[in-house]
Amino acid sequence: MTSYICIIYFLIKNYTMYKLLLFLSIYLLSFQLSGQNILQRDLVKSCFLKFDNKSSGTGCIYQDTLGTYLVTARHNLYEAKGKKFMRKANNCELTAFPRDVTKSSTNSLQLNLATLEKLGLIKYDEKNDIAVVKLGNINRVNDSLSFINYIIPHVRKLSKSSRLQGFFNDETEIFSKLELGNDIFVIGFPNAIGLKNYPQYDFNKPLLRRGIIAGKSDKFRTFVIDAHIYGGNSGGPVIKYTKNFEVKELPNGNIGFIDIEKTKLIGIVSQFIPFQEIWENKNYNIKNIEWDNSGYGVIVPIDYALKLIEEF
Repeated sequence: MTSYICIIYFLIKNYTMYKLLLFLSIYLLSFQLSGQNILQRDLVKSCFLKFDNKSSGTGCIYQDTLGTYLVTARHNLYEAKGKKFMRKANNCELTAFPRDVTKSSTNSLQLNLATLEKLGLIKYDEKNDIAVVKLGNINRVNDSLSFINYIIPHVRKLSKSSRLQGFFNDETEIFSKLELGNDIFVIGFPNAIGLKNYPQYDFNKPLLRRGIIAGKSDKFRTFVIDAHIYGGNSGGPVIKYTKNFEVKELPNGNIGFIDIEKTKLIGIVSQFIPFQEIWENKNYNIKNIEWDNSGYGVIVPIDYALKLIEEF
């Protein structure tokens, strides 16, 4: 609220009515464009996962100064059988975009999950629906912040380029810092929507979904978002989006302000929350139960992925 008061003060002090309207138009346009640009940067850090058991899902790339990792939902890779988790597929094809998701070129890797598991390069949380796969090592090219991915054995390149864009630690935000009502975006490759025989969009490119953090649970250490989750979204990154204003005094004594936009990786999509509708006709003893998507989704905080990555 304080930011908006400063804006109003700035406008009244410095502009005529004509310039006021012009300024507001330019400001609103810049908000839309800058928001799209900063999210475009995060879209290329998501990836599409296609398994040899015909299932598919979403993941995202994380990088630190030592390695490159795939972060996704555990249930994309494993299924629970009793007290054990059994790998669901032997191989996975990972597809990501190098710079711009609107272009056709992609980066593709073939992951031998069976061998990676034997080498201890897949780690998962037994209580929380999250898993990490190490894809490669990173060596510094020079003293600048330029890095090259060195793909580890049993991760095979399917495209000319294997340079993956990933989230770094300073682009993440842990569970304790999240607040109810925070704006979020979900990035994913939902395959349960649309008409496969009459395509309405490109299934091979990620889609954005906007929502808010609707609830936090210290008991379950998860948070709930008000945004529809569909089949194929599992494992996709959830991004917190903030836009603030910083007020500055200009050399001429006037007050100016600048926009500060930030996005943070805060979690991984686990599942949607269903709701149950019961219809009953007691005269004829007929009962019908239907399940549907409530529009809420359960998200596993990125904290758990960061802990798994530390184990490498």
